[in-house]
Amino acid sequence: MIKNPTVFVIGAGASKPFDFPTGAELRQKLCTGLATGGDISNLLVRLGHSSSSIEEFRRAFQCSALQSIDAFVAYQPKWQQYAEMAIAAALLPIENALRLTTVGNRPGNSDWYGLLWSSLVEGTAAPPDLLNNKVKFITFNYDRSLDQFLLDAISGTYGIDYEKAYEVLQGLPIKHVYGTLGNWIPNFGFGYGGLNEHQFMDRVVSANRTIKTIPSLRGGRDAEAAQWLAEADLVCALGFGFDATNCDRIGFDGACTSKMPREVPRRSIYATSHDLLPAEEAWCQANAFPGGLASIKWLKGDCKTALRHLKRELS
Repeated sequence: MIKNPTVFVIGAGASKPFDFPTGAELRQKLCTGLATGGDISNLLVRLGHSSSSIEEFRRAFQCSALQSIDAFVAYQPKWQQYAEMAIAAALLPIENALRLTTVGNRPGNSDWYGLLWSSLVEGTAAPPDLLNNKVKFITFNYDRSLDQFLLDAISGTYGIDYEKAYEVLQGLPIKHVYGTLGNWIPNFGFGYGGLNEHQFMDRVVSANRTIKTIPSLRGGRDAEAAQWLAEADLVCALGFGFDATNCDRIGFDGACTSKMPREVPRRSIYATSHDLLPAEEAWCQANAFPGGLASIKWLKGDCKTALRHLKRELS
């Protein structure tokens, strides 16, 4: 059980073990799929959009050289609907529950999700006991892989159906800062994989209601997320890129320093560092804590390795 008040800040890199793309990889996937004859382009045509408009959108995004579709839409909000449908069309097919427990083609391997679950379930006897864990999740990912994994784990561990498992899951705070590919539907679930053609197309069309790419629609600073960070004893960023906008969105700097008495050394948060150069680590530090009142303690390696390093701190 996680007894130390903990907040995980989750970015695209944390979903990578489950076959989801990083921001740069999503860019490549979109530029390929939106080309005339590509799978995403064909889908948008079937939904009533003209090939010429799709090509104009693709060319503008590709020529922008911006590394994320979100950044592109911030500059050209007229493409919001195309971008959100394209994101959904690219990511929904990757959602497959089997991939959550067969990482690296190894059945039973759930990578860092499995390690996280072993900490959450330790010492519990019944589903409600899970809510004694002092943990919260702030994720910038649209995919529901964490939600679905925990749903499956709760159901499988305690032998309860999805509806009851979801009631428990709701007690584990998971904040999708910019929305998700789709919300929970009673007697249907998340629709995580296994969608028929009609359901898939409906999810793509409704993406503009469940994900948020436009900065103005994302709102200002998330006060609840900032409060979570301020109240946590342990903050760990997994696969998070420390984009300045994202850091400001959850009030990283103020929240992570507000709890710290002035007379003690500056606070440290933990973060994964996979192949980052020293200059890139310094850039992340500046984005997260422009005031210099806290620091990032880098954990070399992937998310699973990071959790192994933090096992003692979590308990």
